[in-house]
Amino acid sequence: MTESGKKIICENCGQESAARTIKLYDGFRPAGEKLVCAFCGAELSGRERTPSEDAALEDLKAGEPPPFCRRCRHYVVNPFIQKCTLDNREVKASDTCGRFSPRPERAREVPPPRKKDPLEGLFES
Repeated sequence: MTESGKKIICENCGQESAARTIKLYDGFRPAGEKLVCAFCGAELSGRERTPSEDAALEDLKAGEPPPFCRRCRHYVVNPFIQKCTLDNREVKASDTCGRFSPRPERAREVPPPRKKDPLEGLFES
């Protein structure tokens, strides 16, 4: 299992290079990813990742929210990148995968109603 950014010896060119992830699209829809040599661009014989669209469609039919990355417990956002901590790769909030694990629900606190200030409006001109 080669991960994007790891040093490899390319089977095609024989150079020490890094694995690079290329996203594949079917029109405007993500169709998967493949690993290529950053030096020559040859496809590596490592694992090829594809989103699990069937699982997402089943969840939509069942009335459950879709298993998008933004709702997964392994999704991390910072100002510079959105990452999946399972395989340490860059993802988008609307990506899906077969290893989706929902975040635990948080109890949302409702702030108490704001009391009207009795002095409000006294000093308006």
